[in-house]
Amino acid sequence: MCGRFALYEPTWADAWERLNGGARAPVKPTKPDEGEFRPSYNIAPMQMTAAVLCKDDEIKGAMCLWSLVPPWLKDPLEKKRSSTLNARVEGVLSSKLWGPAMKRHRCLVPANHFYEWRKDGPKDKTAFAIGMRDESLMTFAGIWTYWRGTWKDEPWEGYTFAILTTGPNALMERIHDRMPVIVAPEDRETWLKAPAEDAVKLASEPLPSQLMRAWPIGREIGNVRNQGAKLAEPIDEDLQL
Repeated sequence: MCGRFALYEPTWADAWERLNGGARAPVKPTKPDEGEFRPSYNIAPMQMTAAVLCKDDEIKGAMCLWSLVPPWLKDPLEKKRSSTLNARVEGVLSSKLWGPAMKRHRCLVPANHFYEWRKDGPKDKTAFAIGMRDESLMTFAGIWTYWRGTWKDEPWEGYTFAILTTGPNALMERIHDRMPVIVAPEDRETWLKAPAEDAVKLASEPLPSQLMRAWPIGREIGNVRNQGAKLAEPIDEDLQL
């Protein structure tokens, strides 16, 4: 699964440049009230983060809520009980929850790295940060909805998303039995615009492990209130994968 990640590029322009090989063509929020770019070393479910959406065949950026909210939800958002931060790619098209978004509303979620916990014993876990070996931005395959309703007694509307997961590659299977679908740069437009069946095929293969690296980090990442570059600092060089 993917339950925590980091994106600390300072602006939309910087993120877009890193995603597009130096092209200074910034992705801007689709509407001014969708929020400004908020870099974070510790992005958790039900928090806002940046995503690149394909909407009406146009690629746009928006601040989005991490945890997909189905458009038919009538209850206040705080009463949503099911976990919708991750969608398994297996069976995604046939799912009543995920299928409509997979067919029409796909997105890319940029990240510097993500975090996962390896179970070392019944009560013992080691936290890892996982990123690209060349330190480039990774992009998770996501699906999105636009939802209007109430949250904590206040009107709320905006984009929401889930990150797709697949089976692990050789590196990730040493840490966890799932990993986020990471879309290679040459496949990003395909993921956003291709027919759904082709997008599922693309998402079903994990990114090759030789493109990634993992390093152990401290327990501080477990608290969603913690921030800062120190969260991603390696604690044991010998345990790097």
